[in-house]
Amino acid sequence: MLVWIAIAMSNAINPRFMWKITESWKATKEPQASYFMIRRVAGAVFSIIGIVFLLFGRFSR
Repeated sequence: MLVWIAIAMSNAINPRFMWKITESWKATKEPQASYFMIRRVAGAVFSIIGIVFLLFGRFSR
């Protein structure tokens, strides 16, 4: 779960770096700014989901 949160936060904080690590090898040019904005928003959403799962997982035991 912590790896999921770390990757999601990395996408939220610096989506261009995560794109370079994961997908730049198959691209001929850099994507549009809207692609990075969507990736940033998705990273923030998945970070929140991961934190909620982590917190509720701790309280349910």
